Amino acid sequence: LTPFMRFLLHIFKSNLSNIIIKMMYFLHFSPTEISRF
Repeated sequence: LTPFMRFLLHIFKSNLSNIIIKMMYFLHFSPTEISRF
């Protein structure tokens, strides 16, 4: 991998974990929202 690709991968991974954390938070604190899906 080129340094640039590695950099993008790093950003993607950190964004992915952020998204997962936000989703966990969302799922944990808003059961009413879940029931609509």
